[in-house]
Amino acid sequence: MKLQQLIDSIDNLICINPHTLETYYEHFITLITQSLRRVTQTNNPNDHGFIFVMPTIGIPNGNEVILDHYIINTLLSTRLSALVVNDRKLLRLLESAAFPVFQVPKTTTTDIIFGQLCIHCYNNPRQSIHEMIGVTGTNGTTPVTHMIEKVLSDAKLTVDLIDTLGYRCYRYE
Repeated sequence: MKLQQLIDSIDNLICINPHTLETYYEHFITLITQSLRRVTQTNNPNDHGFIFVMPTIGIPNGNEVILDHYIINTLLSTRLSALVVNDRKLLRLLESAAFPVFQVPKTTTTDIIFGQLCIHCYNNPRQSIHEMIGVTGTNGTTPVTHMIEKVLSDAKLTVDLIDTLGYRCYRYE
């Protein structure tokens, strides 16, 4: 999905540097993430199509991001297609970004916007999931999930696997 289609599907996003939109609106989005590590690992100079959604600061949800000069410089030097932020101080520092920076309204968290972007970008995957099996615990969950995947695959069922070692999706091997 192109950036313009994706952004137009979300209400209340305001671009703080609209002069960048014309250049970036046609980018095909391949990844939406809240992981700074994931964004910095992709250092291919031809990579575009990434949207980084900065976790909401001050919400006790485990997403503790320390805003320092290193992170700001990393964000500015990364080849993003867009950045979504709600931290007002950070917005002022990102006005000079070469890519579009979108401001989230004060009443909305970036986690909500992240979910909405993913739903639109990945064509509402919840509608295509027929059955889901969840395995929780601390010991043996990886072997159990891999055994379940093997049994279901042998039964000619379509199986996607998400675990601590990564993910395997039948459409995106």
